[in-house]
Amino acid sequence: MLAHFLTTGVFAYLVIFCRVGSGIMMMVGTGETLLPARVRLIFALAFAALLLPVLQPVFPPLPSSPSALALLVIKEILIGLYLGLTTRVIIVAAHTAGTIIATQTGLASAMLLDFTQTTQSTVITNLLSLMAVVLFFLTDLHHVALRGLAASYSVFAPGSFPALADLAQQFSLLVTRSFNIAAHLAAPHIVIGLITYLGAGVLARLMPTMQIFFVLMAPQILLGIFILMVILPSMMLWLMTQMEDGIITALPYAAVY
Repeated sequence: MLAHFLTTGVFAYLVIFCRVGSGIMMMVGTGETLLPARVRLIFALAFAALLLPVLQPVFPPLPSSPSALALLVIKEILIGLYLGLTTRVIIVAAHTAGTIIATQTGLASAMLLDFTQTTQSTVITNLLSLMAVVLFFLTDLHHVALRGLAASYSVFAPGSFPALADLAQQFSLLVTRSFNIAAHLAAPHIVIGLITYLGAGVLARLMPTMQIFFVLMAPQILLGIFILMVILPSMMLWLMTQMEDGIITALPYAAVY
């Protein structure tokens, strides 16, 4: 009995942990660098333990050679990384939109440490990124992502690896969708910035001695912040709607909850 458990139960648990752990490491919220690695590890171990009774009957037998076992582990890790990246690629739209808005507002030089990207980003980028992560949990989208991670075994069976061409195509569509969402989020500031710079260029030609861009700096910042204050609630709610659609598109079985 103990030998059977060691050769089937422990093997299945470790393989589940490979996919679940790598997915949680890349997922929004649980994959942030500020979250202690021990917390992420405990959560991944507990989530894998919950999936073990359901998934163990469908697992293939233990590979006969170490090379086959290593190949199986690599496949599961790669699938988990892909599934985790599907959530992060969509939410990166908030980071991209914040960078565009900061550039159009004139605050692109005000840099802070972005805790979601572990890089230097603008103040507005930090605001939108942190709000997106908070709303990701408040709207229970992490439940949808975890459901998709658990239901991925219905799409990617243990031991089988999907076609790389299909994964690359799906990932490229997600990246395209993310940039499209970012452009929509920053559209009001892009329009206002274009009109402002166009008018400033005309005034600079009419009055060459006047430092028109220096004079317009304060009104440009004030107008950009005012527009952001007006559209921020609806902008973030629309982002959460698009993120839910993106997760369900990438993980169709996540819609069953």
